[in-house]
Amino acid sequence: MKKFISLHSGSIVLLPLFWLALSMPAYATNTPGMRASFNACIDRSGGVTSSMNDCIGIELDYQNSRLKRIYKRLMAAFDKAGQEQMRQAEQAWNAMMKAYCDPGPEPGTGQSLDAYGCTLNETAKRASMLEYMNQHKSNV
Repeated sequence: MKKFISLHSGSIVLLPLFWLALSMPAYATNTPGMRASFNACIDRSGGVTSSMNDCIGIELDYQNSRLKRIYKRLMAAFDKAGQEQMRQAEQAWNAMMKAYCDPGPEPGTGQSLDAYGCTLNETAKRASMLEYMNQHKSNV
């Protein structure tokens, strides 16, 4: 039987780690609103998927709370028409984020981790955008 690819067995193990290392910046980011503790957690994870998932989960919980808190503040500042526009904008953002961060029909570990990290990044960016809107609501 003919071999098409001849790799040392150690290389096969290192290849997924190489790709994971390339994707690490997607999780250890300078995304607005992301806490330094998240970057430290990712650094401590050593690229271990379960540890990275834990880091993302902790930060995503924080970012979701942040997003809900600022969304409520903004909603309270608008009249009924503004609140309806805000609701529609939030629903559109949520649909876009879900489509943008979708891991695909049969995701592997890498795709699932990327999708989870994407959801975190997009949530942190959205919370930062709403905070900016809240600070400048007279201009909105």
